[in-house]
Amino acid sequence: MRRFATMLLSLGLAASAQAQTVWEEQVSDQIDAASREFRNAGFNKISKTFIDSLDESDSEAYTLELSDFYEYIAIGVCDEDCSDLDLVIYDDDGDRIAEDVEIDDVPIISGQPDYAGVYYLEVQMIDCDVEPCSYGVTLYAREL
Repeated sequence: MRRFATMLLSLGLAASAQAQTVWEEQVSDQIDAASREFRNAGFNKISKTFIDSLDESDSEAYTLELSDFYEYIAIGVCDEDCSDLDLVIYDDDGDRIAEDVEIDDVPIISGQPDYAGVYYLEVQMIDCDVEPCSYGVTLYAREL
C-alpha cells in the first residue's frame, strides 16, 4: 500500500480579533498562505474551503471521492485560540490510512490513494484555549 506522507508547515497567525467573521477571515488567510507552495508546485484547489468551529476534543468528518490518478494535499488551519489541530484520512472500510497528528495548528497530509473511491477526512480539534475554535480545511490535487 502506498502511504501518505505527512508534512509540517509553520505559519504566523493574524492579529487578535473578536467577531466570528474575523476568525473566519483569519482562517481563510491562513489556508491561502499554507497552500501557496502547493499551488506553485502545480496543485489545483479541488474543494471549497470548509470553515467551521469545534470545541476542544470534538471532530468533524468530510466525505471525499478520490482517484488513484491524482496526488492530493489536505490542508487544515485553525484560529489563534487553537494550538493543535489534527487531520486523519480513513478509507471506506474505516481504516486509518493517513494522518497528521503532530502537535501543530497547520496539519497537512499529502499522498496518492491506492484506489479510486470514497474516503473520509476527519478534522480533530485537540487544543482550543477559547472555545469554540474556528478551523478551515481544503483539498488540492495534481494529475500524475
